[in-house]
Amino acid sequence: MGTAAAAVLLGIGSTLWPVGLPLLILYLAYLVIRKIGWQAFAGALVAGVLPLALYASWFDARYHRWHSTTRTASSCGHAP
Repeated sequence: MGTAAAAVLLGIGSTLWPVGLPLLILYLAYLVIRKIGWQAFAGALVAGVLPLALYASWFDARYHRWHSTTRTASSCGHAP
């Protein structure tokens, strides 16, 4: 239960904080190294990916684009 709760919090954090996704990946790697069992790992994986999938689906429905932000390179000042 604790592994899934941590993963869902990191998944939610990934939608709000750019460092959240690498932390989620590191957390899942940590679970593999600790050999917690495939059921607990699968639960954590689903719990971590679910908030990202829900956010991406909402964003696509709202903006008709499969991105995580409305910013473009030209609006960030990185366009040539």
